Amino acid sequence: MARMNYDEYGDIRGNQMRLQSLVNIIDERRFVAVMPNTSIPSGKAIISCSKKMYDDMKKTIAGQLKFSSPTGTGDTFLKRYGAKAPNKYVLTATYKSGNTQGQKLIKLNDLEKTPEDFGGGAGSGLGRKEGDLAEGAACWVGAYRFSLGETDIDRTYRCTLKDFDSVKDKVETKNSMTEIHTFLMENSDWMESSILTANALWNSKYKNKNYHWYHDNDFMKQINKHFLKVNARMGDEDEELGRPFSDVNKWNPADIWLCDCGKVFPKEDYFTGWNQKLYDLVKSKTLVGVSLKKISGSTPKLEEVNMDRDKKIFKKFTKAGANTLFNSMDVYIEGDGFKLQMRDTAGKGKTWQGEITGGASFGKRAKGGKVGGGIFDRILQEVYGIGNGVFQEYSITNAVRAAEQNPSPLDQKIYNLLQKDHIKSRIVRDVGGNSYKRDATKVAEEVTMDEIRTSGGRSGMNKSQWKFSKYFGMTVLDIMFGNGNTAKQRDELSTRLYKYASSQSDLSGPFIKVS
Repeated sequence: MARMNYDEYGDIRGNQMRLQSLVNIIDERRFVAVMPNTSIPSGKAIISCSKKMYDDMKKTIAGQLKFSSPTGTGDTFLKRYGAKAPNKYVLTATYKSGNTQGQKLIKLNDLEKTPEDFGGGAGSGLGRKEGDLAEGAACWVGAYRFSLGETDIDRTYRCTLKDFDSVKDKVETKNSMTEIHTFLMENSDWMESSILTANALWNSKYKNKNYHWYHDNDFMKQINKHFLKVNARMGDEDEELGRPFSDVNKWNPADIWLCDCGKVFPKEDYFTGWNQKLYDLVKSKTLVGVSLKKISGSTPKLEEVNMDRDKKIFKKFTKAGANTLFNSMDVYIEGDGFKLQMRDTAGKGKTWQGEITGGASFGKRAKGGKVGGGIFDRILQEVYGIGNGVFQEYSITNAVRAAEQNPSPLDQKIYNLLQKDHIKSRIVRDVGGNSYKRDATKVAEEVTMDEIRTSGGRSGMNKSQWKFSKYFGMTVLDIMFGNGNTAKQRDELSTRLYKYASSQSDLSGPFIKVS
């Protein structure tokens, strides 16, 4: 159960301020849920308040009293009744205790945020659209924050349409100003995250009051168009290895751009020269790309990424393998501070890639970026030489066809891989566990061709999906540990995979990350 936070009474739900919901609760004199910390029997009570507070709520809803202020100062509803008010116990809870009636003073944040009372929940669950709205919100809130100079926006403040309208000549976003404001008023978590992000950017060395703020507009489309051109050119010039990036986000994952440079994005013919030009523009506070992460804590973290070309990133290889042979399609590579999962990604045995799924650098379950199959193949060949890629024997398309045959040609391939000491020592038959067991039972001595032919169908997998995914994963292990390949090469592979997945390859562009 979640409580109503003080600032959430200023949110808009169902076209009305949540404060109106509290007024309705008081008017209707009905029992509503209260938090356990109130120690009210049954957890239900009728809520009332003083006439002055009731009148102040009405004034706030009508716009005659500000709910909050950007700086947290001045006379506002939150100043009178919020967390920092001289007396926070402003509501009276009347409750039943057996055959008797009791009363207790409680705070605004002692009420439970139920859907029936306050429209509880996470707000608009909009998927990709939510991402667009959140990224656009960073532009509008950021532009408003930069218009205030040295005064930070209070994290509890609710930006108004008037605030946004005051900076409309400096913002271009995919979604309209009104759409984004509605989204923020329905999602207080994103309002707060946007405010904290905006404050962090102003208080960095990259503040500039002349910025225009762009999200998925014509300016950013210029970037993507030129990226496609440069990426294709470099792929054409290196036919054996192909294009260096799978998409623009691996070159530069900036979600928004802060521009004091007009509307023409600077261009160069190759990533090296392009990155240098962008680096110079970032340093001069002329053009800054910002990668956004939702901020849930009190102190945002601002990082410069790919801003120090002399900085050496090294991720020592630690281990590789799989905790189970049959019960999962996954194979893992682990390096210093990260864990990369290799598996089918479409859920049907049709595509294959690597993805960072945790580690000390990202958090136990955090997603740290992806390495598409084509790029994975390229990196393997860069480290181990041309011809040592994961798709040398089977392309994705051919592997899909092979996996779907019955019997499948991949059955023998998987069996043969399991006969190799450097693979069978890294694959646990099906014991499970949290680490790859070097002393695990040698799977080759136990696993039969019949088991491989009939495997799959576990944990939602089908046979072809398991064969397709496991074959490619074990092929990577074979490249890493076979043919006299060295620890130095495994360190190099670990480092390159990490750098690409985190958009820090040698050809990746400079950006600022706020998280």
